[in-house]
Amino acid sequence: MIMLNKLIGLNEETVIRLLMVLSLTLFIAEAAYAEDRAVKGHGLPDYIIKAFALVTVSGHTGNKVEAVKVKTLSGIADNYNESNPKWSPTGEMIAYERAVGDNKEIVISNINGTVLDRLLLDSEGKRKQKRAEDFFLDEMNDIDASYNANFSWSPDGKRFVFMSNSSKGDYDIFTGGIKTGLKQITRHKEKDGQPVWSPAGDKIAFVSGRTGKGDIYIYDLNKNTTAQMTFTNKVDLYPNWSPDGNRIAFTSGNDDNHDICVINDIERPKESLKCLTDWFFDDLTPVWSPDNTKIAFYSNYHLSDDAGLWSIVVINADGSDPSKGKGLIERIVASDVIADVEAGPVWSSDSGKIFYVKNAKDEFNPIYAVDMKSKMNHKLDTGTKMNHDIACSKDGILSFRAQAEQWDHIFIALMNLTMKN
Repeated sequence: MIMLNKLIGLNEETVIRLLMVLSLTLFIAEAAYAEDRAVKGHGLPDYIIKAFALVTVSGHTGNKVEAVKVKTLSGIADNYNESNPKWSPTGEMIAYERAVGDNKEIVISNINGTVLDRLLLDSEGKRKQKRAEDFFLDEMNDIDASYNANFSWSPDGKRFVFMSNSSKGDYDIFTGGIKTGLKQITRHKEKDGQPVWSPAGDKIAFVSGRTGKGDIYIYDLNKNTTAQMTFTNKVDLYPNWSPDGNRIAFTSGNDDNHDICVINDIERPKESLKCLTDWFFDDLTPVWSPDNTKIAFYSNYHLSDDAGLWSIVVINADGSDPSKGKGLIERIVASDVIADVEAGPVWSSDSGKIFYVKNAKDEFNPIYAVDMKSKMNHKLDTGTKMNHDIACSKDGILSFRAQAEQWDHIFIALMNLTMKN
């Protein structure tokens, strides 16, 4: 120590302090490196590691689904609300809606929150530019505020489809890619919306009011043709493709009574139509399980007979389960849920779980998961409140809307489910 003092010209007390600082720095670096190796040892993709940085993996390896780390996607800011996140097929990008004043835009970002594109269309069906003079000219030419919603990814994640009123009150459907040109594929005077890209990539299902009520249509991207799929005397909404791309489930009904129906062959829509529920309760927003065998949906059946309370029902997609009565009631897997009808119930990528928001205002509407085998429900500790609009990526990352400082923002959550994939 004396020779070291003489070499560097410092007194012994200063040298000891420097050595202590150096030792602490090395300890922290070694711990961080060990944790980084632990995270990478779970086989997480690099994009997830970069998005969530270092995370503690100990204590999150049991059979119960848990939130390991939760963060906002793009930070918390005033004056706008975000909603309806939609993961890209790869899980590396996410699209969501952002309401600013009277306008609603679609924001596309990577998982780090970096904005890649914005969809806020002007009266010519083009992206509005974020310059003050452009907004002034828009206000001179546009009839209505710009409303853009109902986003859906193509199966390869390179393109997307969405609904826009083009700032003039006429709701139509557009396709496009990030920072590329947009194409308007419907031009009817009646409202077109709820577009969903087919798993095969060659068709888009959507809802149109062109018959005077809501009906399901299919737009063929290769032929540039539109074909009507439903011909009932009811309103048909929320089309959802089966993962194999052969069938479409949807909601059909009037007023407060809707059923879950399936077109089993899009080449023979009338002949292959089958309704999977048939009772006086309201059933909404069917969603196929990723393994193609089940359909989950919301129903306002409740033991208390309170029509304002919702449940999640899971049935066989082939129509082999009862369509009403006790047999259908037995297919309920979760009760007292918040019905986010724009997205529907949320499946995990392995079809083993469903995520939902519990209708429990005293707990600020927490996120729950139900296991499809055990039918056990349990709460996820996300540390967020007033949750809505859950989505699950292929790697098991959850995204959802939650309230922060009186505004709604998009959060993402790394799950221990992701670490097991």
